[in-house]
Order: sequence, then C-alpha cells, then structure tokens
Amino acid sequence: MTDPCAPVRRERGRGLKAEVVCLSRGREPQAAVEEPPEGPLLFGRPGEYEVDGIFMRGIPTHAASNGATRHHLAWLFHFGDLNLLHAGAMNELPTQDALENLGEVQVLLLPLGAGRLATKDAAALVSMLEPRSVVPVYQGALEDAAATLSAFTGALGVSEPQEEDYLRVTASNLPQQTRVVLLQPRPLPE
Repeated sequence: MTDPCAPVRRERGRGLKAEVVCLSRGREPQAAVEEPPEGPLLFGRPGEYEVDGIFMRGIPTHAASNGATRHHLAWLFHFGDLNLLHAGAMNELPTQDALENLGEVQVLLLPLGAGRLATKDAAALVSMLEPRSVVPVYQGALEDAAATLSAFTGALGVSEPQEEDYLRVTASNLPQQTRVVLLQPRPLPE
C-alpha cells in the first residue's frame, strides 16, 4: 500500500490491512499507520527493498512548495515481468537520466491535483514512460476532481476513460495501447 488515507494495520481490527506500506513523503509521522509490531512494515527512505519476493525501489523526487524544495519518493514495484510505478508527490518532470533509470513501466499510478504535476506535465510523463495502464489518483478537494481529471484526459487525448470497480493486471493481459483506468471509489472500512 502506498500513502494510505485510512488507518492501516497488519492484523485484524478497524481500517485497511497491509503487510507493507510505502510512504512517498518519507518516514514522517503519519497517524494513518500504526508502528510495528502491530502495524505493517514501513518504508519511507530511498533504497531497494525486498519483501516476500516483491522488489521495491524508493526513488528520490523533488517537489517545490512555497519556494522550498521538499524531498519525496516515487515507488517502483517489480512483480516478476510487471513493473508498477507510484509517482508519489512529484510536481516537476523527472530528468531523462531518472526516466532511463526506471526502466519499463507497465502500470502508472499517477497522483493528480493539490500540488502534484500540472495536467500537461502529467500527460507528458505518460508520454515519456509509455505505460500500458494509467490509474489517476486524485489528491485534494473532491469538488475539483472532475475538472482536474477532465483536463488530464484531454491533454492525453482520451475522451472516455475506462471506469472499473477493480483493476487486475498481469504481464499477459496488458493492452497494446496506453489506457486510462478510473477506479470507482469505495467507502473506507470501519
């Protein structure tokens, strides 16, 4: 799980359940995550990690806010032949060297809004990475979500993004062309 918005535990109890939580804003205190031993394993620093055969890489990115540069992380997950990138809180495009260091990305989780990449830059990142599936993740006030999403899909030239209840991706079922998938929101667990 990356950047949870609800309480996360490893075992039973209220909230979301996860074995591993990756934080794109680093290891700053987050009320939504219980610290071990009850909580999941937390990763919030750059580096390469492996848990149960899943390889994760925390990649430093930068985000400028009010004249200050903050260090954030993008998370690249390797699932065998499938690579998934959670772009995190970046608000400027990565350098060409940084893009080449990522390798092939088949699935891109792309936060939009609230200080993230501008819609034209988010569309440019999609063009640079050429993922097969893009899942927009909206950050900020919900009343702004529709306009931000419309501007993003318009910049990509997508008129009708796919709406899905869930997304199941394998290396063998990837589409030939980049597609934008909108996941239907679900209520948070109690």
